[in-house]
Amino acid sequence: MDPDGSNSKQNPLKIEWALFWEGLFGEDENDQELKPAQPITKDKLKEISKDLSTQRKQLHKQLETLNKELELNTLKLESLQLVGGETEDTLARINELSDRGSELSEKLEKLNQKLQIVREHEKDWV
Repeated sequence: MDPDGSNSKQNPLKIEWALFWEGLFGEDENDQELKPAQPITKDKLKEISKDLSTQRKQLHKQLETLNKELELNTLKLESLQLVGGETEDTLARINELSDRGSELSEKLEKLNQKLQIVREHEKDWV
């Protein structure tokens, strides 16, 4: 046994797959059902890549829609300020949209990291 309690004679491929899945899903116990019982095939890896790409496109669309609404509310706020109108509701909506944009950006960053890991492993199959 190694000092960290692990067995140094473990299958290196098994360790590689464990690291791969940890990189994709983290160590969250809720994600354990997503981890395969067996090594992944090249086709399954491509399927995962395609699914992650689709999710990324959806997040980009959501961010684009959110950005348009944010721009409209910003213009509305500027107009209200010029005429001395009530700006509290519009300002609150802008803050909500900004918070939602930050959340979506974080999700997109994590998704991009997962996609990068999958694509690196796809290269190994070639």
